[in-house]
Amino acid sequence: MLRFLSLLWLACAALLTLAAGGGAQGPIPKGGDPAPVSIRFRNDTNFTVLLQGTTKVKNGERRGQPIVIAPGKAGFDNMVPPGFRSLIIVDFNRPSRVLFKDVIQIPPGRDLALVLRTLPNTERVVLLPDQPQSGDR
Repeated sequence: MLRFLSLLWLACAALLTLAAGGGAQGPIPKGGDPAPVSIRFRNDTNFTVLLQGTTKVKNGERRGQPIVIAPGKAGFDNMVPPGFRSLIIVDFNRPSRVLFKDVIQIPPGRDLALVLRTLPNTERVVLLPDQPQSGDR
């Protein structure tokens, strides 16, 4: 009886090891979720902004964490599911002042780099693709 229990214990341990490590090494199954991406936002405005994004995933919404970005700095939105992402950007010091509210498309498998700039003679913010600086490689 003791031999049977130890053999059963060993078989259960082997199954748990295969279940824990085997799923992470295989390819994504057909119909599985694509890998999440990362978005870098660089703030080229004169004020601190608060940014938050939301993506519709299956039957619900996946909301990202609020990101505070100081002028001249960058912030990151990590683990973003591909699809259409609704973004809202407000002035950090006056949260009732909405600077940007729109939907952007997040392509699967490709990280994004965006820059926030103000429109001339306004306080509205636009999102543009970030171009690498001359010193960046």
